[in-house]
Parts: sequence; structure tokens; C-alpha cells
Amino acid sequence: MKMNHLIKKAAALLLAVAMLPVSALAVTEDTVIDVPDVTLDTIDTAAATVSYLPDASYYADYGDYQPEWANSDEYVELPNDGEWFTTGDLMREPWLTAGEQRRAVHLQEQYEKGEIAYTGESVLNKMTDVIVGVYALNPDDYDGETMFVLLPVCCLSDDMLLAIIDAFHQAGQPFDPAALNYRNCMRGGGIEASRLLTDEERERSTEIRLLISRGMITGEQAENVGIPFVPALDPLYHCGLDLFTFRPYRQLTDLEIAAICFSEGAQAFDNGKMSFDDTERCARRIISQAIKMPLGMNIRFVSPLTFSVSYTLDGNGNVQQISESENADGCLIGFDWIDADLFGQIQVMGYVQDGDLIPERIRWLADYSFLVEWADGKSDVNASESYVDRARIWAADKMLIPEHDDLNWSITGENVPYLAADCTVVTALTDKWIIQVMVCRDSLKVCDVELYRR
Repeated sequence: MKMNHLIKKAAALLLAVAMLPVSALAVTEDTVIDVPDVTLDTIDTAAATVSYLPDASYYADYGDYQPEWANSDEYVELPNDGEWFTTGDLMREPWLTAGEQRRAVHLQEQYEKGEIAYTGESVLNKMTDVIVGVYALNPDDYDGETMFVLLPVCCLSDDMLLAIIDAFHQAGQPFDPAALNYRNCMRGGGIEASRLLTDEERERSTEIRLLISRGMITGEQAENVGIPFVPALDPLYHCGLDLFTFRPYRQLTDLEIAAICFSEGAQAFDNGKMSFDDTERCARRIISQAIKMPLGMNIRFVSPLTFSVSYTLDGNGNVQQISESENADGCLIGFDWIDADLFGQIQVMGYVQDGDLIPERIRWLADYSFLVEWADGKSDVNASESYVDRARIWAADKMLIPEHDDLNWSITGENVPYLAADCTVVTALTDKWIIQVMVCRDSLKVCDVELYRR
């Protein structure tokens, strides 16, 4: 079910170009009325039809599981090798265990009576090397929640519990050890953010990144906008998770998304030799000369590159990089499209030479629909000629390279894992390209195609 949801997310329609600052006219029957200019600040992000709250069902798979030490009234030290805990008896559900709650109640009574004090480093709003962290929230942004707690995957020591109690005291908030839940707690890397982005927010994020690349949104517009804070975790205590992102329990605004994009390194596209529009135009031409693509494919990103490469095929059928230059001004540019039930992406990597974009690598993520169908549509076809035939048929149907009819296809990889399936890699060579087609072994669907410049 989660995989189906991911596919639907990936295939969601893009936002309309109405996000760009333009003037518009509205027509009502025979009347034409002026509509004010639309800008990033005034854009209507549409009435929310989805929840922005955390999803309790995320933890449903845990069922009634509790670690063996969950009911212990004493701290239980778990073995680790410095990178991972070497026991499977770990806790990733967002609350204190029964034993930890009882210890916390007792420690809090002693703390409030002045019988004990916490003398360690404060964990209130701790941002680095977090094992235990307590964070003060704006209740207006978090549906009434005022505090959020990050807990480790192992049993909490008395000192850890006391650090939490002290942090709540510093924040002037009451601490109820039994009140931690999926709305105000994450434990042991159980989830990477206070809530997941909605489909609509993901779509807006993609569009806003594109506007930033075009130079239509600048850092100055978002410089005074607060962004969700992202504490750096100690991965040992959070099952390898190294960052946790706080997102408000409401729709993110356009400027908040823009500020986040800038904080993650987004910037106006500039490879030094070619404009954004010229780069897009050249990339579309490159694609149209190699693979049959819908004219309406959507541009999703353009990233500058400062190197160029070429490739060769070794004796084992593996693609190897044989040269690289750091003096080239190029880019990686991505498009996608939705055709009926098919979602696809295509990417072009190239460098600028004499005012043109020279392609080095073209990648087509050709068919994600097999992720939904592969479990029910196994064909149990394992004959090598079936994979070769499938690659040859795909090339005849999709490729525009003139010599595709005469290509000599051969299998260069078997049982290659790819997302939800095992695949066979089928390879052919032209004077200019190494062409590799990845075919799902169960369904014979082509799921990934790459062209490497020789």
C-alpha cells in the first residue's frame, strides 16, 4: 500500500503556471473583469483538503510489540558496537515504556522537591548530536502542541529522563510522562519528520525550486522567513537517522517553502555560458533526437555542473567512466510527464561547447507502473532471448537513433536489483552511445534506460 501511495505521489499533476507573476483576466459569461496581479506573496494555495497532522497509522505495523525491558523499573543497558545496537530488542514507538514512565514519575517528584537536580548539558532545543532532545513549539503552528521530545531507540537512563524533566521545567511547561505520543514525540528514528509533506506541498516545492532556478524568486524575498528547524541526531541512538525535520501542523506557505529551498542550497541557474531558457531548449532538442517523447513534458529542475565525462564498456559489460574535465560549464536537467497511467522521468547531463549543449548521458526512467503490477503480473519468463527481444522491441518503438534496427543486443547483467524488482541489463553499442536497457525479470517491463556518450 505504501508503494502504491508513492507511485501516486510521483505521478501527481504539476501546479498550474499561475504561480508565476502575471496579470490575468477573468471571464464571467459576457463580462470581462480585471484581476489583480498574481505574485508569490498573494498566490492562493487552495483550500486544504488534506490533513496536515501526523499520521498515527504510521506506527500501526508495530502492533503490540514491546521490548523485553519495557516494564523494567531499572535502567537496562543495551550492547552496541559504537555504530549500531547489537540487539534487536529496541524501541521505536513514540512514547516512554511503562517502566520508564514509572521511573520518570519518581524522578520528577524528587526534582520538584529539590532532592535531586540535573547538572548535565541542557537538552532544551538541542540541535547537535541529539540523543535526547526537547523542543518548545508554537501551539498556533502545531495544533496546540507546545513541546516535542526526541527519544533514543534504547532504554532511557535516569540521567536522560532527568534531562527531559529539566528541559520541560526550563520551558515553563508541565511534563506528563504518559502524555508522549505520535503528535509530540519521535523515538529511535521511527520517522524522519514531525509530519510528512503532502502531495500538494511536494508539488509546490518542485515548482518553487524551478522558479528559484529561473531567478524569479530571490533569497531576499525569503530572508526574514522562519524555516522548520532540523536537529542533527546521533545516528547510533536513532537507527542511523542523522536529521529530524520539524514541520508545522498546517500548510506550509510559499515563502516558507522558498526559504527551505534556499537553506538546502537552491539558487538561480548559472553555468557561466548558457541561460536557463537556452539550456532547456537544447535539452529538449537532445531528447527529441534520441527518444520519442511527448511534446508536453514538464521541466522539473536544472542544476549547473562544472565537469564533463565520457564512458566505455569494460569486458564484464559494466559502464566505466574514462575521462573527466573540470573545465566544462554544463548542467543536469530533468523532465517528467504523465501519459495515461504511465509516469516517467528523463534526465540529460551535458556540457556547453561553442554555444551548444553537448549530451554526455541521457537517462529515461521509463516505467514505474511495474512497481504496482509486478507482484500480480509475474510471467516467469527467464529465457535470455526474452530480455533481448524486449530491449530490441523497446528500441524499435521508442528510440530515434537511426541504427536501432541493426543494433547487436546482449545481456550484460542478470538479477540486478532495481527498486521493487530484479532486472536484467541488456546492452548495445553505436558509434556514439552505449545503450543499456533494464528489463524487469518477472514482468518483462522496461523500467530504466541509459545512454552513455562514448
